[in-house]
Parts: sequence; C-alpha cells; structure tokens
Amino acid sequence: MRDLTAGIRRRYDRSVGQVEGEVRSQRRRWALFLFVLPVVAIVYPPLYDRVHPTVGGVPFFVWYQLCVVVFGGAVTGIVYLLRGAERAHAE
Repeated sequence: MRDLTAGIRRRYDRSVGQVEGEVRSQRRRWALFLFVLPVVAIVYPPLYDRVHPTVGGVPFFVWYQLCVVVFGGAVTGIVYLLRGAERAHAE
C-alpha cells in the first residue's frame, strides 16, 4: 500500500511542477511570447501607414495606435494572470 501512495504522490508532484523535491520554475514561459504581438503591431509600419479610413475625423494612424496601446494592456493582463497562476501553485 505504501508503494502505491508513493507512486501517486510522485505523479502528483510532477503535475504541479515538483519532481523529487525540486520546484520547476517558469512552467508557463510560453506566455511571455504573447508580448511579441503588440510589439509587432507597432514596429511594422505598413500595417498602419495610411490616413483613411477615418473615424470621427481622426485618421487611421491615430486610432490604430490607440487601439494597439489598449491591446498591449490586455496582453499584459493576460500574461500576468497566466504567470500569476503559476506563482500561486508554487506556494
């Protein structure tokens, strides 16, 4: 019976990031790559280098940049939540 519980415990520890006493760090490293999306949206000018269409008299360039700032904030929040969940499991 003791061997069975040890095997279950070992599998459980692996699923939460611990293998035989070690804490696996940065399990959701892939979430950091989401930061590339808003950077590419601003760094690649052919996406927004135009005046038309206008929204309320404001050129496309201006409202595109505003939307990218809001999008960047949303991406930052998502990454924070994903990485924060990882920190919560580590404690």
